[in-house]
Amino acid sequence: MKKLSLLESEVRDAQRIEAVRMDESMKYMEFCKKFSKEEGVSGPFDAKFKKDKKAMKAYMSKLSKAWADYKKEEGITAAKK
Repeated sequence: MKKLSLLESEVRDAQRIEAVRMDESMKYMEFCKKFSKEEGVSGPFDAKFKKDKKAMKAYMSKLSKAWADYKKEEGITAAKK
């Protein structure tokens, strides 16, 4: 009986973690769409940067920092086991 309740508890924890991760993923996708539009990056990624690795890296770095700041402002936290 205890093994079953322990297993059920682990399953519920895993489901909760997955739900939080999915929620964060959806928020990230919405954030990326908005950020990209504001930065003028729409359509194929390579079309914007024309394989300019330095420009791509700068854009991705800016996106990463903006997402971290947004998560902090909105109180978005990662799911933990």
